[in-house]
Amino acid sequence: DIKVEGAFPILEREVHRAMSAYPGGSFSNDKIPGQEAAIVQLFTEQGYVAPAVKITSEPDQENESYVNLQVKIDKGRYFRISLFTINGNEAFTDFRLKLRTETWKKSLFFGDIKRFVRRNLDEDVRNLVQFYRSKGYADVVITSNVELDPDRETVRIQLEGEEGPHYNISFQGNEAYSSWWTLRKDLALKDGNRN
Repeated sequence: DIKVEGAFPILEREVHRAMSAYPGGSFSNDKIPGQEAAIVQLFTEQGYVAPAVKITSEPDQENESYVNLQVKIDKGRYFRISLFTINGNEAFTDFRLKLRTETWKKSLFFGDIKRFVRRNLDEDVRNLVQFYRSKGYADVVITSNVELDPDRETVRIQLEGEEGPHYNISFQGNEAYSSWWTLRKDLALKDGNRN
């Protein structure tokens, strides 16, 4: 059996997924440092500055050929966003674009919800690119620059965008098709020329 304590807000099953040990599988104490490192990596990816993990094993009281693992996690402090800027945008305001990012919105809250998670920022960048393309900017390119400061436990995020030209597409003479939507759907503007 594997007991986990101190993982919240990370789900216990995510901790189990990070480990290669599982209930009913073979295990030796030599594997403990690797298991600890995998869990530390999980919490680092989730925005924690210096998480600490201690795994202990003890024989199962009912069946001595099995061991029980106790995973104790000290998450410690997490990275907070100190600066979130967007550069290169001309068609839309900073505020309008920031409202489309979960990373920026979460930075306004208190507690663990405001911790910086790189995976969420990457998803925000993909969503912004999709938003621009839906507005006629097929060649948009957005990159993120992230500066972590472990001493201050802060992160500075800068999104750099190149909007590219605006494409305004209209159709004429489309009597053969039932609607404008049919033609637009078939037009391949989902991916820009630069990406």
